[in-house]
Amino acid sequence: MPTWKPSRLRSWLFSGSGWIFNSDGDAFELSLDRGRRVVKGPLILIHSLECKPRHNFSTTVECHFHIIGTGWVVGEGLGEDKAEELQQFVREEVTGSLAHYGSRAIKILDPWQRQVDQRLEAVNEVDPALLEQLKATIPSPAAIGLPTWGALLDHPALAKERKKKNSFYPTLDQTPEAYLEGVDERRRRAVFTKSLAAWAQRQTAWVGEQGWIGRRRRRARLADDAPPVLQGVQWIDATPPSYHPTAEAWLVRLVDAHNAAFEARQMEAKRSFFERVESNPLTEEQAEAVVCMDDELLVVAAAGSGKSSTIVAKAGYALEEGLCAPEDILLLAFNADAAEELRQRIAKRLGHLDGADRIAAKTFHAFGLEVIGAATGKMPTPAPWLSNGKDEAFIGHLVDELCAENPTFAAQWDLFRLLYFKDVGRWDAREEPEDYDPESQRKRGFRTLRGEIVKSKSERLIADWLFLHGVNYRYEEPYPHDTRTATKRQYRPDFYYPDIDVFHEHFALNAKGEAPPAFKDYLEGVHWKRQLHREQGTRLFETTAHGLRTGAALAALKDLFQSRGIDLVFDPDRVPPDNDPVSPQAIAKVMRVFQQHMKGSRQSVEQARERIDTLPGAFVPRMELFLDLYEAVAQRWEDRLAADGLVDFDDMLNQSADHIIAGRFPCSVKMVLADEFQDTSRARMRLLQAIVDASGAQFTAVGDDWQSIYRFAGADLAIMSGFQQAHPHAAVRHLSQTFRCPQSLCDLTSEFVSKNPMQLVKKVFTSNSLKGPRVSVVALPTIEDIPGRLKANIQSLYEKLPESTNGKPLRSMLILGRYRNDRPRELEAWRQRFGDKIDLKFLTVHRAKGLEADFVALLNVVQDTLGFPSQVQDDPILQLAMPEPETFEFGEERRLFYVALTRAKRSVVVYTTQHQPSQFLVELQADHGVEIVRTEGEPAEPCPVCGQGVLVERVNRTTKEIFYSCSRFPRCPPTKED
Repeated sequence: MPTWKPSRLRSWLFSGSGWIFNSDGDAFELSLDRGRRVVKGPLILIHSLECKPRHNFSTTVECHFHIIGTGWVVGEGLGEDKAEELQQFVREEVTGSLAHYGSRAIKILDPWQRQVDQRLEAVNEVDPALLEQLKATIPSPAAIGLPTWGALLDHPALAKERKKKNSFYPTLDQTPEAYLEGVDERRRRAVFTKSLAAWAQRQTAWVGEQGWIGRRRRRARLADDAPPVLQGVQWIDATPPSYHPTAEAWLVRLVDAHNAAFEARQMEAKRSFFERVESNPLTEEQAEAVVCMDDELLVVAAAGSGKSSTIVAKAGYALEEGLCAPEDILLLAFNADAAEELRQRIAKRLGHLDGADRIAAKTFHAFGLEVIGAATGKMPTPAPWLSNGKDEAFIGHLVDELCAENPTFAAQWDLFRLLYFKDVGRWDAREEPEDYDPESQRKRGFRTLRGEIVKSKSERLIADWLFLHGVNYRYEEPYPHDTRTATKRQYRPDFYYPDIDVFHEHFALNAKGEAPPAFKDYLEGVHWKRQLHREQGTRLFETTAHGLRTGAALAALKDLFQSRGIDLVFDPDRVPPDNDPVSPQAIAKVMRVFQQHMKGSRQSVEQARERIDTLPGAFVPRMELFLDLYEAVAQRWEDRLAADGLVDFDDMLNQSADHIIAGRFPCSVKMVLADEFQDTSRARMRLLQAIVDASGAQFTAVGDDWQSIYRFAGADLAIMSGFQQAHPHAAVRHLSQTFRCPQSLCDLTSEFVSKNPMQLVKKVFTSNSLKGPRVSVVALPTIEDIPGRLKANIQSLYEKLPESTNGKPLRSMLILGRYRNDRPRELEAWRQRFGDKIDLKFLTVHRAKGLEADFVALLNVVQDTLGFPSQVQDDPILQLAMPEPETFEFGEERRLFYVALTRAKRSVVVYTTQHQPSQFLVELQADHGVEIVRTEGEPAEPCPVCGQGVLVERVNRTTKEIFYSCSRFPRCPPTKED
């Protein structure tokens, strides 16, 4: 590489493959494509030159020229030494060229810049017209021989050269165009900053003039007075950090701070109102829920925390503050009793407010009827079969009609009733036996239509299918070949069909042939059985859990018999009348609940069919058959409504929502308050949303998800538990203080119900000062002994109480039952005998919701099919109609038990039996030390095997010896003998 500088009179030449670079130190010429393309100009137009091998094995390099006005140009085939020489040449010569052109630019650009600065200093604001004038004065770079000023002022090497010889270069460190653009940018930023300050001042002033500001008003304000915009610059780059990340976020913070301050002021300013609006002063939490006027407000309450008081107080507050007229307030309640209670409270507590009597408190259905009547001009008539359980009976009546008219429907109905009504449960879990063989109490399992005990629900289904189709089968008969070993008993195949000489094994295998993880060595047993039949030459027919659920198993079983010349005929009359496995009304009950959820969520049968494949472990034939039956019954139901011009409850809700959405009903309310929100159905929620969307009303929902107990009426817990997810901007307030239960009872019941992860988390505290344990459990020998013990306890309480001085009872007691037939026969006599001191009432737990008493007696809390919890679980079929089905075992029964316990202001006594205490009671004993005390005073011993029952004495029928086993037998096997 030369170390000397070439003479200006000489050219410097570099040649590659098809290209030649020639320069005299001031200018350059780059000939490309063998002279077909030429790029030339001042040397400083070359802003970058990179030379690098094309690949690791290349002996030459590529030269990448970045030339102003041309872009990147690539020349190949230059040797490495020449490439280094070329780069050195360009670096050295460009440096000299920069100084040369810089000294010439000084004479032109520095005076221009001084003139521009003087003109800018003479004005207060730089307007666009002045900028255009200044742009017109920019000198041409051609005066110094350059195509653009950027060739000099944007050159990468210029910054380094300025540090060495700054006097050689103009004062401008950017092009004149960029300099004026910077002036424009500063001007625009100054204008933006001033506009931003003015905008923020207007918002602050507006916010300060308001009361509570909801999200819709805040967004409307943002639309009416939009924030300034700095064109081409993101908000986060244009504004100080206090305004980040967006203008809306800044306004949200401003409004939130205002609302918090407003709430604090109102809490003081309206204290006298809060203290007198109800019989007891509102708590701080209640008052905060009253003042909060966010567009959507969810009030999560505890049992006995004053939900209704809060709703009435909020309506009164709106009137007193002039937020809306009384006609613009709508209170919606779950049922007629709740609506009447709200009306009475309004009349009693808000009667002093002008117009309070015009506040509407209605049920959802009553409001729906009004909407339909107003929208159509014809008030619809509710179907007469909707109340007092007549709806389920009417379903049964429709089924009878369809069976009489349609033999196919009748056959499907019998097939479902006799075979498919009972689900087969999970394939991958051990099943708790439901029955046992009296001849051998150790043989526990599931009873078939033929009367035998089989080991699983799946085997029961297969056995019942065989029985109903007239198949001659033998269950677990010894295999004809001796298989006994020192460690194994004689092999007994699940089924044997003597008419076709085929053995049948039903395996708990999934679609991949895998066994449940909990079934240890199960696959080894499967392989052993298969190998045994191969070795002995016996015919083995297999079905799997997966095949049973998809319907393939029973179809293959039918094909097996047909291939052997046996035609199977389903005959429901094979079942003896006294062995009918399920009543038609039980199916009608499931069908009615399913119908309410289907109509409430507005799902079609086709949509439900499509959901079958999305449910893990779905029993496909059962669900498909149910949907076929339901479709026919539902159509007959709708036909009957249409023929008689009637509507059902779901029609009232759905049609009224449709009218509001379509604008056929003028919805002008300003405030909507929904009571008992935990019992809201999908149809109710749709109606609420339609009202709010059409009117822009403030919406307050008050409920206690721990008391959601009306799934059978269409209620969907997921509406309340998922409210914040569906309404992410909604405010949430809590009513955590109960006026009812002692703290120990609050703690126990809260922990009990919160085991369900679908429940909202809350902490409950009380104003009740009573201390110590407040729940006791008494176990009697039999359920028939419970009324006598209850009577004795009432007698004991009666004798401890003084005489009433005003003729009114001194104490109250709610006697609660899971079912109506739990009502004590002697209740009227007890009222007569003890009524002067104790107000006695019997109610089912469902009917007792919302009530309270000093004492609660909860009867017949036993572990049984119709016990507490009820073993008639929510049918998996209901999952087809519910967008978010509840999967926690006995979730609703657990909430119902919570409701029962939290009716008490003093204490609860739970009555059970020594041999069948409820698993809920065993749980309370294990988790909270609530002992199950027998009448003799001895606490029951929990079962060491299952932990859900207690040990009871039994007698061995053969040896007459006394032994202990679980109260849940046959679900739990015998445990120990004495």
